[in-house]
Amino acid sequence: MGERAWTPELESQFWLVLAIFIGGRKVSCSFAQRKLQVGYNSTATCIERMEKVGIVGPSNNVGMRELLVHDFREARALIANAEPTK
Repeated sequence: MGERAWTPELESQFWLVLAIFIGGRKVSCSFAQRKLQVGYNSTATCIERMEKVGIVGPSNNVGMRELLVHDFREARALIANAEPTK
């Protein structure tokens, strides 16, 4: 199974999911899905990208993740320093 293609729609959803996580200080795929009324796959893809660039930590033994940034400025800096994912 290959990596999902990064689209403009997924990019928009990424920032919406991040806003939910920063606002709620909670990283949860189901929490974001409920707030945005979107599917699991696209939300999980956003979270995977967030982990890859260091915005969220890896999933622990109960499936929880730590939010490693406090605002969009920190998130943008991590993304700018990451390798392109597109």
